[in-house]
Amino acid sequence: MKVLKEEKLETILPRFAINDDLIYQKHIEYEPDCFLYFYKNQKGQRYVLICRDFVQDELDAEKRILKKEMNINITKRIKTKKTQDYWLFVKGLDNYEYIFSLVKYE
Repeated sequence: MKVLKEEKLETILPRFAINDDLIYQKHIEYEPDCFLYFYKNQKGQRYVLICRDFVQDELDAEKRILKKEMNINITKRIKTKKTQDYWLFVKGLDNYEYIFSLVKYE
């Protein structure tokens, strides 16, 4: 996996059921197979676009780990517009299939 440029990320965000315009803040490589892209909306509410190369099925475990290791307290998971799922599968960004999830956090 590689860090995605902001232009590519801008094609991903509209696929989630969120009405806010999100403003890119920063990214971090959380794990070798996981990048976190941080955003804010105009009201200052914070979001993280989680990018992995696998589906994290244990949502409660992910929530606990992000809280403990990154001080990210997930308050809401955002579903995709098309499938109403929490994961968005995207091919063609490079050699991997990327799996995105968008969360709101405190």
